[in-house]
Amino acid sequence: MPRPPFENFFDRASEFFSHTTPELERRLKQMVQSALARMDLVTREEFDAQSRVLQATRARLEALEKQIDEMESPEQKRQPD
Repeated sequence: MPRPPFENFFDRASEFFSHTTPELERRLKQMVQSALARMDLVTREEFDAQSRVLQATRARLEALEKQIDEMESPEQKRQPD
């Protein structure tokens, strides 16, 4: 089974960094961090927080939909089609 592309990349990067000077490594890390910052990515913590908010919102929406259905149900029974 082939390895995921990022695994190969990180293995090669690790090998490369083991042969670099601290200054070169620092500059390369700055470049990578800068590139990632431009990608408008979110942290795992931010993603997890938003996922929890979405779950709570979904649960509240489902509860409200159920309340509306219960409120409409008796009216539908009384009104002839």
